[in-house]
Amino acid sequence: MPSYIKALKVILISAVVLLLGGCESDLEQSNKGQSDASSYIIASNQRMAESLDFTDQQDFADAQRGLVARAPDNDDFTIVLP
Repeated sequence: MPSYIKALKVILISAVVLLLGGCESDLEQSNKGQSDASSYIIASNQRMAESLDFTDQQDFADAQRGLVARAPDNDDFTIVLP
């Protein structure tokens, strides 16, 4: 086996060991530094939820079909491809 193949194997194994060694193994450790939402955030989210019209189901139907957005109705809309 050529020496460069052996070197690539060593580099690959080293990279995998380093990547896996840096992973958090405990969910508690991965959530450290986080806290519950403040009363301000909860109130802000509640106001936003109350402002949305959930009776109009068209957006949900469009999203289910994969439609992200409709094109504007004016002639100024152009598609620019790279």
